[in-house]
Amino acid sequence: MSGHGFKWWKSMFELDQTKTLAVIDTPVLIIQSQRDKNVSPELAQIQAATLQKTKTNITYKPYANLDHGFRRPDGVRDADKVIEDIKQWLQQH
Repeated sequence: MSGHGFKWWKSMFELDQTKTLAVIDTPVLIIQSQRDKNVSPELAQIQAATLQKTKTNITYKPYANLDHGFRRPDGVRDADKVIEDIKQWLQQH
């Protein structure tokens, strides 16, 4: 379906990402496209907010008008903007 094999899917369904991120003390950037059909934007925002209640190392960056492939509604890929934001975040950390 996505090119990922059984082992990858199994590990993704078994992984508690929030629990894993809760024990990390290094800076973490969570990016989420708001038109994503593969990953729930609502659940990603809830996860980030939950983590940010007790963790200061979590940065959440939503992208309002992009889908899972960082494409705008007109189909134009806007990954360059996302990459630039990641570069800026890395420079700050």
